[in-house]
Amino acid sequence: MLEAERKDLLSKITDENQARLTAIYHEIQLTQTIYQLKYTLNR
Repeated sequence: MLEAERKDLLSKITDENQARLTAIYHEIQLTQTIYQLKYTLNR
């Protein structure tokens, strides 16, 4: 495997992991917002 191919593969893996973390973070934000709204509405 060439050095450029290794770097490209590593970059793709890093991008995929970052996308996964971003999705998880957004899910946490959504959950927090739902609970804040429920608290505000007293439900």
